[in-house]
Amino acid sequence: MRAIRIVAVAVLAFAMTTLLAQAAPLTLGPTSLASGPSPFPLGCGGPGEAAPGSVVYQNAEVETHVAVNPTNASNVVAYWQQDRWNDGGAHGNLAGYSFNGGLTWAFSAPRFSRCAGGAGLGDAGDYERATDPWLSFSPNGRLHAIALVFDNSTPRNAVLAAFSDNGGASWSTPRTVR
Repeated sequence: MRAIRIVAVAVLAFAMTTLLAQAAPLTLGPTSLASGPSPFPLGCGGPGEAAPGSVVYQNAEVETHVAVNPTNASNVVAYWQQDRWNDGGAHGNLAGYSFNGGLTWAFSAPRFSRCAGGAGLGDAGDYERATDPWLSFSPNGRLHAIALVFDNSTPRNAVLAAFSDNGGASWSTPRTVR
């Protein structure tokens, strides 16, 4: 009899929790433009960035990821490939960051490629192209970004990571993960 009461209480608790956990209908607020023209000039990857037949789609933005800061829900960050090449990678990966829930945006770039300011950093960012952007906030609000980077003209490549302690406004010097 006691087992039946325990099961009945558990079923009732689950049913009440399920009823209380239902979300309100989604309502879309005002939209805003989170990106704009590319900040990267053509040829910024340096000699070898393009093979004969390579085509860069200036202003193309692909593989977008978005994260919301768990310590400040108004801090939203989007991260994408900027200026995609037809044969792989992009000039760099850009971050759009907002501190008002996405109403307005500013931009930054982890220095993962030459176009994004990595020239002179050696294996920590001096690459012709970047691809596969990914970002995530840690529970304390530190923003982490990662990318695959490579040279189009050599077999050199790496996985780079950087962090931001100011919601995406600026980034640490990249570190080579692989």
